[in-house]
Amino acid sequence: MHPEVSKDMRLQADALHRLSEVSAELQKYRQVFGDLGSHPPDVAQLLAKLRQKEAELERLQLVARELEGVSQSYPGSL
Repeated sequence: MHPEVSKDMRLQADALHRLSEVSAELQKYRQVFGDLGSHPPDVAQLLAKLRQKEAELERLQLVARELEGVSQSYPGSL
């Protein structure tokens, strides 16, 4: 088998695996929040805002971990 074909097959298998994982995660969210299209606009807006806040929280937690690592590497630098 040609190396490029083998590589393409691996990439396709990886993509299908990731799609399966993401679909399962989406299903979990739908079980908790339902389908956004079925909620009144105000609930949909609140859910969207909640997701934005969750993403911001994750970003800030990452920054905090990075700063903690820097402060441990350079005591007294922060």
